[in-house]
Amino acid sequence: QKRPNLLMVEQDTPGVGRSWRGYDGKVGWAWNELEGYREMQGAELQQMLASTDLEGPLKIGVLCPLRKFLDEKVVGGRSLIGVAMSSIAGPEGNFYFDRRSGELVQVETFVQSGPDGRLKVLAEFSDHRRVDGVLIPHTVTVTNPAVQTVTRTKSVKHNVPLEDALFAPRKN
Repeated sequence: QKRPNLLMVEQDTPGVGRSWRGYDGKVGWAWNELEGYREMQGAELQQMLASTDLEGPLKIGVLCPLRKFLDEKVVGGRSLIGVAMSSIAGPEGNFYFDRRSGELVQVETFVQSGPDGRLKVLAEFSDHRRVDGVLIPHTVTVTNPAVQTVTRTKSVKHNVPLEDALFAPRKN
């Protein structure tokens, strides 16, 4: 991600292949080995931009002024406090925080799946480590009805210079 509004996500999924998603400041785009190139629009583009915004967690209080406490639950021996968060546009999800550490442990939400569908998703965050004073989960497990993915972050570098060309659509 590069300020003010450039974004690119690269993934290599075993059995599925490589894929890229991005935003070059004007066009949201996706490319993968199965479908090729396509432009993203509407709810799908908004979902991608929101889910990959590195500053998103810092804005949650402003973006979601409607909140409701949920029943406490225990997961993996940890006592979690839940908060249902909503914007004026609708629910954003249920956020569960570790009662002792304050770490965000789980988020239950719905995400856009392609241009026409929605899926219920559970994101679980673990292996929290401080990098340059910022607490970052280094393992994220995302489960939906179709698939479970585990993302493990090997390293984090802040403020690395990036060329704008990196964010241009991948058409082949």
